[in-house]
Amino acid sequence: MRMVIAPSVLAYSTAQARAVIRHELTHLATLKVGDEAPAWLTEGIAEYTAYRVTSSSGRIDGVGALDRRGLPKPLWAALRKSSYRPDLVTAHDAFYAGTGQEVSRRYTDGWFAALYVADEFGEAKLRALVDAASDPALPTVQAREAAALRDVLHTDRAKFQADVGAYSRSLRRHFV
Repeated sequence: MRMVIAPSVLAYSTAQARAVIRHELTHLATLKVGDEAPAWLTEGIAEYTAYRVTSSSGRIDGVGALDRRGLPKPLWAALRKSSYRPDLVTAHDAFYAGTGQEVSRRYTDGWFAALYVADEFGEAKLRALVDAASDPALPTVQAREAAALRDVLHTDRAKFQADVGAYSRSLRRHFV
């Protein structure tokens, strides 16, 4: 395995370059998961590790992570209006399709979902979610996602998306 970083990353700030490298290293570390897990989770955990912040007590700091990562202006506006609802795209082809703004939004939605799980349930649960969502014994990515949400977090997709949205909107209150 090897990771190649584009020379343009050299022009990034040190913090941004480190985030890109952590993101891509996460993909290498979870390579065996590959296309088995939903795209939102694969990219969400990569973004999560890229911008992970912990408090002095060792707990995940969602507010600190949001401050470190930031958001595009339209998403800040949606959070301020309380109209943000994550769209967790499962299929890898669909995740990367569309405009740059649409793909960027999907990365953010996946990141918020991973951050929510780590902050509310702990990183061990996030890892368990990834493992369960990668079970090749289940025939489709949708079946793997449903089983993982049910078995690990004791929820379903609709409730999970609503909870991620509520969590994300609660973080923005610290920035208003």
